[in-house]
Formats: sequence, C-alpha cells, structure tokens
Amino acid sequence: MWLTRPATGEQIRQVYWRDGQLIQSGYEAISWFMRDVRFERMLRAKDRRINKALDAGRIEREHLTPWMLMDPVILDILYAYCAWLHSFNINEPVVLTSALRHMLTNEITEGAARDSWHVKGGATDIVIPSVPTANAAAFGKWLSGGGVGLYASKRFVHLDRGRVRAWKS
Repeated sequence: MWLTRPATGEQIRQVYWRDGQLIQSGYEAISWFMRDVRFERMLRAKDRRINKALDAGRIEREHLTPWMLMDPVILDILYAYCAWLHSFNINEPVVLTSALRHMLTNEITEGAARDSWHVKGGATDIVIPSVPTANAAAFGKWLSGGGVGLYASKRFVHLDRGRVRAWKS
C-alpha cells in the first residue's frame, strides 16, 4: 500500500498482509499513519475541550489517544485502490485527507455523521490527483466493499467498510 497525508507531510509504503496472514508490524504502521492528526494536535495543545469532555464523563482517560488499529476491511479497500492505480501505470500514492476520527474531532467536523465509521476506524476520505473524483468514486462503487460518498465540489471520495451504499454531496 502506498499512501500520503498532506496534513502531516508523511508518506508510507507498507505491506500489511501476505500469504493469507496479517503482518502485525505493517498493520500497526498503517493504523498509526491513519491516526487522527487533529486530535493529536489537540492533545499536544492541551485543548480545553478535552478536559471538558473528561469532566463531563463523555470520554475516559484511556480514550486520550489519536490512534487505534484500523478495521482491516478499510485497508483492503485502500489496497484495491493502490492496485487499481498500479494496473494503469499511475505511479502515485493515494492521498488521505481524513481517516480515523476521535469522537471529539468528529463532533467538530462539519457534516460528520454522529455514528461515523471514521470514529470506528473503518473509514477514510481520499483524493487521487490524476484521477477525476467521479471515476475514483465509481471504482469504489464497483468494489462494493462498503459505503462510497462522492463529494465532487470538495474533490474527495469517502470510503467506509459499512453496508454497501453510495451517495453524492
């Protein structure tokens, strides 16, 4: 898998599955890469909203982490995108604009669903600069791995491991 994150300037090329086996180190590396970077910044800044949520009992101290192990199905979907690009000799990473979201950052994200797969580690928003957004969404629909949202005006595709469905916004 080959991914990049503009928000952090990071890039990863990692194998998480080989010969029918999960490769734990690769799986963990990709999961860390897909962490909630907004929540990570909130933690570093000691954002007051975190203490408010703790005091109100909305979150516990063990929830004060920007990462968790991602759902392997969303990794499989991302891998399919990487393989699709490779099959057309498109030599570029899939761009992640959002992946895991902590419940607090999900609450402050405009338009985010309350029960979002982002919070469960089962969703990502992607951009493929050299592929029209509608084509990237069409490939996701063809995969039938879960939900596919085409956000044409914002030029990204939402992918999740939920039930198979599609929408446009």
